[in-house]
Amino acid sequence: MKEQDVGLVCVYIGIALLFGVIWALILVPLVLLIVQQQVIAKEERCLDQKFGEAYREYRTRVRRWI
Repeated sequence: MKEQDVGLVCVYIGIALLFGVIWALILVPLVLLIVQQQVIAKEERCLDQKFGEAYREYRTRVRRWI
């Protein structure tokens, strides 16, 4: 998980707890899956197309998940 993903999850959980919306807590894994599949994967494809080999080399040096 990326740092910003952890931050978004914390905000999501915090808002759910603040408003007492327990069902939103149950959906955290689904929300993470959707963000991973629909947002992050698309962003990574765009970066790969835009920067090519430089981006692929960068990915080998930088951890994807915390």
